[in-house]
Amino acid sequence: METNTKSTKASLIDTQLFTLAHSDYNWNDLVLDQETLDELENIKTWVQHRKDLSKNWGISGPTGITYLALFSGPSGTGKTLAATLIGKETRNPVYRIDLSAIVSKYIGETEKNLSALLANAAYKGAILLFDEADALFGKRAEVKDAHDRYANLEVSYLMQKLETYPGLVIFIQNQQLEIDDAFLRRFDNIVYFPFPHQELRSQLWKQYAGNKIKLAKDVDLDELSKNYELNGSDITKVIRNAVLTSIRKGEKEIGHNNLLTNIGKLLGKKAN
Repeated sequence: METNTKSTKASLIDTQLFTLAHSDYNWNDLVLDQETLDELENIKTWVQHRKDLSKNWGISGPTGITYLALFSGPSGTGKTLAATLIGKETRNPVYRIDLSAIVSKYIGETEKNLSALLANAAYKGAILLFDEADALFGKRAEVKDAHDRYANLEVSYLMQKLETYPGLVIFIQNQQLEIDDAFLRRFDNIVYFPFPHQELRSQLWKQYAGNKIKLAKDVDLDELSKNYELNGSDITKVIRNAVLTSIRKGEKEIGHNNLLTNIGKLLGKKAN
């Protein structure tokens, strides 16, 4: 981290609240349906051109300053990766925020800590990523005591501050839980990441197997995509473990049985 006084002023607090998101993948590695990709392209375009929106396109007010996006869909469908790659494509750091630290650990001190975090993030031009929106945006807690009442106030304060943040803020929702309508209305865009259908699964297998991984002649990736309903995260894990298995056994290529074995192990763990 830079030694500039302005950028390190709140570092002792901020580094407890976020980590820098990083990925070795690139934008072209995203395998998603076209509708989802189009929405992501629009968000990326906003980040790249937001300073010109008012001057050249007449878009003023909060929309020209802040963009609040909700990425919703099952786990493993590329939400966090997409958020990270928006930052990589636009050359903006992505701060992956520890939500529990903000609304629980520092309850009662949220104003001070959040202000310090946002000041640091704004100076760096960071994209803010909250990947536990399920806990944040579920129906507000029934007020049974002073703690519940204050917790609801903390969440409202968080949203009010984020609505004036000069940049992109992304929330990730993994579960299909009912979100408070008052919160839904705050978002500029809600992007759904569906579970990949067979054609997309085939693309995922071929994308993540890549050119560097040598597959045996008995491997049929289209057949695997047809027989096993795996998401992108699952497929990545299977390929990685299959590579490790081949290395351990001194094999120079990945065979059909190797992939099936690692698929079975993955599905077994998910079932337990």
